[in-house]
Amino acid sequence: MIRPKIIVCLGRIAAQRIIDKEFRITRQHGQWFQRAGVWMTALYHPSALLRDPSKRPETFVDLKGVQGKVRELCPESFLDPLLPASERARQE
Repeated sequence: MIRPKIIVCLGRIAAQRIIDKEFRITRQHGQWFQRAGVWMTALYHPSALLRDPSKRPETFVDLKGVQGKVRELCPESFLDPLLPASERARQE
């Protein structure tokens, strides 16, 4: 059985099914919710970003938030590619 630490929903429909039936993507994207030990957030759906490029800066901030949450909850799975190979080996 899969037991994720983080779930990232792409778009309103996914967020309404997984996070909350009343989820509003324009108001709640990038916010974190926790249920049964699983952290969840939602981002704009990729097709929405293609239709409306003005949403891209907000989505970049949301993605950085996802990166931060991964670093917080799963530090073993995030190796900094900018570190020299010898330093990365020590992180493993």
